[in-house]
Amino acid sequence: MDLLHAVRSAAEEVAGETGVTLLDIQTRGRPGSQAARLIVDTVGGISAEDLANVSRQFDLVWESRTGEQRGFTLEVNSPGPNRALATEQDFSLIPGKTVTVKCRGPEDEKAQEITGEVVSCAGGILQLMADEQLSIPLEDMESAKLVYRVGGQGKKGNRQRKAKKSRNSGKSPKRGNR
Repeated sequence: MDLLHAVRSAAEEVAGETGVTLLDIQTRGRPGSQAARLIVDTVGGISAEDLANVSRQFDLVWESRTGEQRGFTLEVNSPGPNRALATEQDFSLIPGKTVTVKCRGPEDEKAQEITGEVVSCAGGILQLMADEQLSIPLEDMESAKLVYRVGGQGKKGNRQRKAKKSRNSGKSPKRGNR
């Protein structure tokens, strides 16, 4: 059995035991310097603790199957922010997350981009809450990506900090003794 098949078999067992979804397996290298990468996720996102647990469980399963420690490097990763979004499984892992979906228009129109929150995805249909709830057939999608907001508070947070400074007669807040 080659490395990819052996890793896939062990990883599928680990995924079942740990409750993660196995999204992809990649192997590379030559005997003696091989590496395997598992891409895993859970509904709502995966934590560093989950990733470490999958790695530990993989080693236990590997050793119980082969009778020896693994002779290759193992990487266990999340799909990351630029993950592919195309299948029901992809969307079922991110309910409530904001996505931008590019849909094919009729032949004489440009593709349309829609941004909204993932409600659900089943039967080949993505339910997306934009201005209203939309049903988008996966087969009509050209692409989809997660939308990330950086900074949280935006301009409102900046105005609050400026207001706080002006209440102190333009002085910066006092710091405690060091």
